[in-house]
Amino acid sequence: MRVITPQDRENAKRLKGIWDRKKTDLGLTQAKAAELLGYAGQGTVGQYLNCYISLNYEAVISFAKLLRVEPWEIDPSLGALRPSEVKVQEENKVPVSRTLTGNNAPAQTTITTRYDCMPGQCYGIEIDSDEYKPFAKRGTTVIVSRAEEPLPGDDVVVTQQDGTLVLGELHGGDNTTVTITRHSTLEEETMALDNVKAVEPVIEVCRPRAARPRRLHAVK
Repeated sequence: MRVITPQDRENAKRLKGIWDRKKTDLGLTQAKAAELLGYAGQGTVGQYLNCYISLNYEAVISFAKLLRVEPWEIDPSLGALRPSEVKVQEENKVPVSRTLTGNNAPAQTTITTRYDCMPGQCYGIEIDSDEYKPFAKRGTTVIVSRAEEPLPGDDVVVTQQDGTLVLGELHGGDNTTVTITRHSTLEEETMALDNVKAVEPVIEVCRPRAARPRRLHAVK
């Protein structure tokens, strides 16, 4: 679930312009587009075109293929997908943007992920508090995806309007609220979307590796 941002509105405006220019030549109606895109009905297409729901990465790629344009013509932030601009990311390293409390600098600036993420779409947050055990101990880094919509049951990072981050399990939401269980207190909380910038799924948890001595003899 994502809160509609000014960038989302600009992306939807670009998509609507491309749609209006190309729909006749491509023989598209909203109903036909919904069928081709695998949506339940034409209402979903209209919601994307009019920015009632935000365009995530998968939706941008799908519309780009449907309308025979490049993804960055809809969302310029995907310009990194251009062949000339793609940089080889050694071992899928992503930036660690901050700590969870924001009171300290992260111990490392990048972290290696097993997740096959697109350039610029994932980032790490280092846990710098003991409040999140047993989900994550201090020094753990959670990797968050901007490109994917969270689903009920996902671990998520909620970014509030004041910049505070909340880590928890998503239960659901609607057009005005989102409900999670905070991992710090294990208490359920319903937040007003007016106070939320983004709700983004945790796609990987990277626990710190302890320095262990080599095992020289078999355990008897």
